[in-house]
Amino acid sequence: MSIKFKKINKAEFKTKKGSSVLLEKNSDDNFGEIQWNGRVFQLGWRGDFILPVIKVIDSINFGLGVDFDFIIVDCEKEEIRYKIELDEYFINFIVIENEIYIASELKVIQLGINNIKILNEFYLPEIFDRFVVTKNSIIASCIDNQIVTLNIF
Repeated sequence: MSIKFKKINKAEFKTKKGSSVLLEKNSDDNFGEIQWNGRVFQLGWRGDFILPVIKVIDSINFGLGVDFDFIIVDCEKEEIRYKIELDEYFINFIVIENEIYIASELKVIQLGINNIKILNEFYLPEIFDRFVVTKNSIIASCIDNQIVTLNIF
């Protein structure tokens, strides 16, 4: 079953019953609803021109990144299993085997899924653009085409 996301307005966010609120700050201007595995979650965020990045990690956990936050949500317990506040804006993340690579503007964090522990931090020479996954490696590509190798298989 895939994750479903939709933007909602502030009134819907405040009055919705039967959902768990994951992220909410007084400064939030945007609101959304996530549906997955028969559960409903809500969140708020600041940036008008961005949307949260939400991906399945395994059969009970999903990851969510937006603004300066990245969280892992346990869908069965309906709670945040892990939260990291980033120094720069969140950009994207990928799940490769038992690891999550979390990209902010100038850094990639390698996180172990099994123990939820930071394994490594990679500082980037320029703003992150995208992940490149090959059969031999995981690479962070920057907007000026510089690259940083994150993992070699």
